[in-house]
Amino acid sequence: MENNRAEKRVCHLSTVHSVSDDRIFYKECVSLARHGFSVSFLVPHSRDEVRNGVQIIALKEYRNRFVRVIIGGWCGFRKAMKTKAQLIHFHDPELIPVGFILKLFGRKVIYDVHELVFHHMDQKEWGNAIGRSFLKFLYRFLEGLAIRFFDRIILVVDDDQFRDYFFTTYKKRIPKFVFIRNFSMIGFTDDLPAAALEKKQDIIIYAGGLDRNRGIREVIAATALMSPSPLFIIFGKWSDEKYEAECRREEGWKNVQYMGYRKLEELYPFIKVADLGIALLYPLKNYLTSLPVKAFEYMACSVPILMSDFPFWMKKFESCAFFTDPSDPEIIAKMLQEILKDKAILQEKGRAGRLLVEQQYSWEAEEKTLISCYEELFSSPNKQ
Repeated sequence: MENNRAEKRVCHLSTVHSVSDDRIFYKECVSLARHGFSVSFLVPHSRDEVRNGVQIIALKEYRNRFVRVIIGGWCGFRKAMKTKAQLIHFHDPELIPVGFILKLFGRKVIYDVHELVFHHMDQKEWGNAIGRSFLKFLYRFLEGLAIRFFDRIILVVDDDQFRDYFFTTYKKRIPKFVFIRNFSMIGFTDDLPAAALEKKQDIIIYAGGLDRNRGIREVIAATALMSPSPLFIIFGKWSDEKYEAECRREEGWKNVQYMGYRKLEELYPFIKVADLGIALLYPLKNYLTSLPVKAFEYMACSVPILMSDFPFWMKKFESCAFFTDPSDPEIIAKMLQEILKDKAILQEKGRAGRLLVEQQYSWEAEEKTLISCYEELFSSPNKQ
């Protein structure tokens, strides 16, 4: 007798991401729970709890990467087995070995690939060149085995770079790839009110990872060159204390309101009152043809964007964004000064961005692909 959805137990596993991760929790886990699946989310957290119909199972957070991979991975495996989930969906490349063990124990396994890890490793500051080369070799070997033995490989970005890498490297495994893109949740966004914030000046906003490849320091410096200066609201977690200290030493820090890492329910109301969203990534290989998640969140809130002048982005976001060199504070300051004084064009581009999200870039469409993928896996025998 075939199980109904309420009996279909699934488990999402991450030893790296946050309990409030927008893709894993809000989009994937909550969507699955809303469609009747029994969903557990194993993640570093302070306590077990239930949120939005999802059972949060706390894992210990390990600061040391080696300890996290070994001890964190083992703990994640044990707790995943205790959920009695038939399908395990994990999100960190370091958990690939755990995925192999779960397959040996008869579980169906999904690997959710958030970035081009093999290329991204060149940007990491891990040891020397020889060490990085070995890690790249090891990852490519494990990735190949994962794509061969796991049940599905979910790809977050559907662009030429992702397709060229996966479809060329793993031609025989193409049927295993599923694109589930990280687009905005229109309904969720619309249900939240704008923040009750008294606007005494123009507001620009950034939400996301705070590292030196994302132009944060340059924008802070740019605000010190402007008259009047805008308020720069920053949401996110700093990648390292050194970079945070560098940003705080900038003269423009006086124009910053740092909000830390917040849940989406707390983030979107502030985006709604902003005049401009910031997406000034450096021109690194992984970013040049990417579709930045935060850009779609700005667009869903009808907020125009200042983006890096990558040719791909300039073509893709022409109707709803402005573009500039992300590395030069003086150029950024001049661009911001010009943009912020023209409220009519800001509103026009904000409306265009919202329309694009509604027509092409909504999570509501991606959710259907996710549910279909799960239904297909539950209805098929457990085989390679």
